[in-house]
Amino acid sequence: MRKKLVRAKPVPRSAVPPSRTADRAKTKSRSRLRPPRVLTYVDAVARYGSIRKAADALSVASSALNRQILDLEIDLGAPLFERLPRGVRVTSAGEAFLVYARLVISELKAVESRITTATGQKAESDTARFKGIITMYEGMKPKDAARVFDRLEMSVLLDIASQIAPRKMSDILGLMMPEAAERLTVELARRAGSDKSVSAAELPKIEGKVMAPKPN
Repeated sequence: MRKKLVRAKPVPRSAVPPSRTADRAKTKSRSRLRPPRVLTYVDAVARYGSIRKAADALSVASSALNRQILDLEIDLGAPLFERLPRGVRVTSAGEAFLVYARLVISELKAVESRITTATGQKAESDTARFKGIITMYEGMKPKDAARVFDRLEMSVLLDIASQIAPRKMSDILGLMMPEAAERLTVELARRAGSDKSVSAAELPKIEGKVMAPKPN
């Protein structure tokens, strides 16, 4: 006789919290959008009126900066700066190129600002959604929440369990499948061990009934 396969019901998409990858990414240093290096060089030389001073301000070798500008002048077929005994002076071709260079630099800064704003808004939206999910689970009956938790991936379950009120979470743990409850408890303990800001009192505990001692 063939055994009847019972497929687990898929967990509703709304029951799964947003990825925490974005939150972890916030702790890492983010590289800024940078315009092409030669545009920055031309702009700096024009502002300082000196290749050496521009190189010092940008923390690069003056020979390397000058080489980049010379290569650009060869490509354009016109000098951007007039070399003087003390410093440089922007030529008419240089003035025209500066308009382009500064426009690109300004546009990149504007794009970076818009991306930062959009990223911040998405993060706030994800945080609000996650809090809503936690509130939803805390409002469910422990047995109903336990059935859902038994089917969630451990990474997702950890994020939820670590935010639910410990007393509520202990009730849910007591109704989960033993294997899933044990794995979750171990992972919560590991996370608490790596996160010194979490105290042992904040960990959910599985509370059982106290057995009365047997009479002699």
